[in-house]
Amino acid sequence: GAPPDVETDAEADVKVVKVGGTPASVIRRQRKKVQARKEEARRQRRLRAGFPKPEDLEPGEVEEMPRQGQFKSPWTGKVYDRWSPIGMKQGVMDRRGGLAQAPANLTPKQRRAAMDLDEETAEVPSISKIDPELLPQRTKAKENLKSEPNRWARFVGGLDNVFNQIIIGAAVKIKASAKDSPLWYMEPCGGEGEYHVSRLKPGLPPPASTLRPLVEDVYEDLQGEDRDSLEPALTHWLDAVEMLNNEEEFEVKNDVGRQETNSVQWLPSTTLCAMRSLRAQDPVSIWERNLLSVAAFDNFLYNYHDRFPCKVEVTKGDGIRKMRALVVHKRDHYSVHGVPKGQRGVIVVDPGTFGPQKAKTMENTILTMRKNWHSATVIVTYPMLDMFEDLLRTAVGNVLSEGDETLELLQVEMVVVASIEGEGETRGCGMLIASPPFGLKKQIVPALNQLKEAIMGRVEVEVSVQELVAQPKKRFKKKSKREFRLH
Repeated sequence: GAPPDVETDAEADVKVVKVGGTPASVIRRQRKKVQARKEEARRQRRLRAGFPKPEDLEPGEVEEMPRQGQFKSPWTGKVYDRWSPIGMKQGVMDRRGGLAQAPANLTPKQRRAAMDLDEETAEVPSISKIDPELLPQRTKAKENLKSEPNRWARFVGGLDNVFNQIIIGAAVKIKASAKDSPLWYMEPCGGEGEYHVSRLKPGLPPPASTLRPLVEDVYEDLQGEDRDSLEPALTHWLDAVEMLNNEEEFEVKNDVGRQETNSVQWLPSTTLCAMRSLRAQDPVSIWERNLLSVAAFDNFLYNYHDRFPCKVEVTKGDGIRKMRALVVHKRDHYSVHGVPKGQRGVIVVDPGTFGPQKAKTMENTILTMRKNWHSATVIVTYPMLDMFEDLLRTAVGNVLSEGDETLELLQVEMVVVASIEGEGETRGCGMLIASPPFGLKKQIVPALNQLKEAIMGRVEVEVSVQELVAQPKKRFKKKSKREFRLH
């Protein structure tokens, strides 16, 4: 026999099983009661939180939560919200507690300040009543250190640039014309190749740190002189300036345009004056840290590639470090030209600034290159300021004492004694040349004297050119035990 709760239908051969349990109608009533209890509990919580009753609201009025229910967790140390902020999305959920983390601008105090639209009743912080210039440094906002990269295009175009370009152009020209063998030109602080007279600030005067007179003023003074009476070094520099300013094929864009007030619009660089004397067999290696300057130099080479037959490479990076790895450690992957193998060379280090680190770099560059590349001429430039005078003399003395007896140094300096207008302090520029080419002093001395006379109406300068001879320290050899017995 079949169990009592199972019935058998003989016609359909189907068994119908009756399962016991709570009826569906009862389950629906129970669910409604649970939902009603939840709604009542939610209503009580809203009333305790400060929500108005629905019957107290006017037609069309929307209820507003007073932003309560925040607390600081003793476990995480963070402030949390129990409800979503009004009119805003809920913050990031804490996976451990399931609560929304409260941003700083969503705290009750900040929200009250944001909701208070009446300026008369708004609370004004006391710190806003103080003059911003009188506030302590700790209350001021920190400056953005990633604003705009520094570029030498802002500070170029002074008398020191003219001084460097005249001497370096003459040195490269003498050394390139002496032999037909390749001459490798290296410059670890390359710059941009050419610069505009606006110094990246159209309509504003050049910075006060630029040594006066400016390049455009020097060109104006020399342009009136007879070209046949000028020295070759000055003529070479004038030709470089005119090469940039007499071009009509290029279209100037952006805010840097041609100005009608001055005939000189583009200023040459040290690299430009040097490459004008190089030949097709001469390699050139330029390094520059600033990416914008590398891009500007690459554009300069693209525009004037037909003017320079030499093979030029431009690399972004620390030029001093890479040049040392190339010359001293013979790492050929730092240059497409390989490594120096006894050929002649010219190394120009023009950092533009001076300090303890630059003084140490000057010493190491001259001594290291003298030891590892004996046939190279090393030229290091430096500004002359009263604050760096002792540091400079110490660096030059260290080079003379650490170098060998065959080291020859040529020190050239130009000091602006006093301005005719009586403005500014006494400043100047200088250059230290290790292993100078033969005949360089005979060319630059008359050229600098002519430059001095040409700008006499603007400033009074003094020029000094002196040859320095290395005086190495006496190194006492330690006596052996046998020598002591003989004595």
